[in-house]
Amino acid sequence: MRTEKGYWLLKTEPSEWSWDDQAGNGGLSKWDGVKNKQAQKYMKCMRLGDLYFFYHSGTKFRRVVGMVEVVR
Repeated sequence: MRTEKGYWLLKTEPSEWSWDDQAGNGGLSKWDGVKNKQAQKYMKCMRLGDLYFFYHSGTKFRRVVGMVEVVR
């Protein structure tokens, strides 16, 4: 069993799911629209308390825009 905290990078295009969308409902969101098989595999490895960097891709200003903790 893993004891250390995991860190992840989750990339999303702001037109599909933005930081404002994520933060808009208190930061609680179910990520169920992920189509990429490799990304789905990594998401299954996430554990409670892990942190991920919320990265906007597909724009002129690609960057990390926030951090989120896995709670479920």
